[in-house]
Amino acid sequence: MRVSDNIKLKGNQLFDHLCQYKSEIIELKKKEVIKSVPLIVDSKAEYFKKSTSYVKTKNTKGEENNDPNGLDVKVVANTTNWADSYLDVLVRGAYDETIQKDAARMVQLHDHIHKLTAKIGNVKDVKAEDVSLQELGLAMLGSTQALVFYNEIRREYNEQIFKMYEMNAVNQHSIGFRYQELLLAVNNPDYKDEYANWEMYYKDIINKSTVDERGYFWAVPKVKIYENSAVLFGANELTPTLSISNLKGIDLEELKDEEQKNQQEQEQEDKKQNSKLYYL
Repeated sequence: MRVSDNIKLKGNQLFDHLCQYKSEIIELKKKEVIKSVPLIVDSKAEYFKKSTSYVKTKNTKGEENNDPNGLDVKVVANTTNWADSYLDVLVRGAYDETIQKDAARMVQLHDHIHKLTAKIGNVKDVKAEDVSLQELGLAMLGSTQALVFYNEIRREYNEQIFKMYEMNAVNQHSIGFRYQELLLAVNNPDYKDEYANWEMYYKDIINKSTVDERGYFWAVPKVKIYENSAVLFGANELTPTLSISNLKGIDLEELKDEEQKNQQEQEQEDKKQNSKLYYL
C-alpha cells in the first residue's frame, strides 16, 4: 500500500507521529503489491533539462529477419537514490535478490493492469545497471543504479502500444512490487535510530530538496518485483525508454523522419487549399 504523507503535520509533530506509528505504517506498506500511481508527479524543475520526455532514445537496427511485429526495447523500470512522490528511496542493491530469484517470472504490462490481456511484450532479461543521470533526463553529472528491462514488445499483444514504442512515445515506466525491507529516516538527532538512517542514506539521494522539504523519507533496502509497466506517469520519473530496435532491421529514425516529412508536406498542402478558398 502506498501510504501518503500526512501533510497536516510538520517538524517534530510529524516526526513524533511517524515514530509512534512506524511499525503500523511499515506493516501497511508491506501488505500489498504496489501496482499503480493515480496522480501526476510534481517534479522538481531544477533537476531536469526540460522533462524526462526529452530523453534521447537510441534507435538502432536489429538483425535482419522476417518479423515486422517485434521491437527490442531497453527501458528503465526504476532507479535507486531518487525520492519518489511517496518519499520512498530505493537504495543501491535493492533489486539484487529479486533479480536472482524472480526475473524469470517478471512480466511486461501496461498501466499495472494485472490481466493476461494487459501483456504487451516478453521480458528477455532484467539487470541492475549503472546509468548516467544525463541519460535519465537530468541536468546533472553522475550516475545511479537502475533496474533495466530488456523486452520484446509484440504488435499482436497490443498494437496501439506497439506503435507508441515504435514512435518513441513511451517515456515512463513503473514497477509492480512488494516492500521487503523499510527504514524510516528522520532529519533530527533527537530520534536516534531514525537519524542514523538519515545519516546513512541521505548523502546518496539525488533530489535532496524533495526530502528536505518534509525532513524524512523511507529508505528501501530490498523489494520483490513482479512486473514492469508502461505508464503515463510514474511515482519515479527517472524511468525512460533508452533504446528501440526493430526486429526487421528497419531504421526507426529514418521511419520517423519520413513520417515527419509527410506531415510537413500535408501541412503545406493544407495551407495551399486554405489560401485558394480565401481568394475565392
